[in-house]
Amino acid sequence: MLLSDNIYYLELSAQSAFSGYKWDYYVSLGEGPNRTRVQQFLASTDWVALQQYAAKQRGGTSCEVLPDIGLGLNHVVRIIKFADGLHWIARLQMPPLETQTLATDAGLVSRSELRIKSEATVIGLVRDCTNILTPKVHAIETRWDCQVKAPFMMMDCLPGNVGMDLGLAVPERVKSSFFKELARIHVSLLAPLAINDDPPISIAGFNFLPFFFCFSPKDIRAVPKQYVHSY
Repeated sequence: MLLSDNIYYLELSAQSAFSGYKWDYYVSLGEGPNRTRVQQFLASTDWVALQQYAAKQRGGTSCEVLPDIGLGLNHVVRIIKFADGLHWIARLQMPPLETQTLATDAGLVSRSELRIKSEATVIGLVRDCTNILTPKVHAIETRWDCQVKAPFMMMDCLPGNVGMDLGLAVPERVKSSFFKELARIHVSLLAPLAINDDPPISIAGFNFLPFFFCFSPKDIRAVPKQYVHSY
């Protein structure tokens, strides 16, 4: 299951209406290598080029990149607001923390480009093969030497907050309903991708073993057994 960055949406509000995005993780970072990495990335990225790219994807519809900064382990997230009221997410990949020489490391560049292609393909697979609420990917750029100066994808902006901005904590008052929903998502992923002797799934040139690309052992342990057994 995709449990990181902008793909993992925690529905923690007891209210029926979405109460707004939180942007706590980035602003809470203290001084150190993680904050320095993000600040350098924000400074090196061409946000005007990103805005122009988004506008072009929608036939020239004017847009703006909103000021809020969403942050995961390896990605920066910005909301793009179009003049007609539509919102997209731009999810940009940061260079690894341990390197400052990405442009000269051909192997690292190749793995980075493969990763974002694979992520976009898996998102599309989950969207097409399950009933799980999943954003549609509208555009993808895999090259570090593009005009934006970072690989990125643009996708639907869903109402919800990522775990990083919520402190990865589930309030007691919604814990039961949260885990039931998480179990439902696990079962929804298992249904079309049952564990059997089928060959790998091949999509857009990428091979995926049924079921295994969706989960890690840590993801499965995150859901108490009593909730999974109820489905």
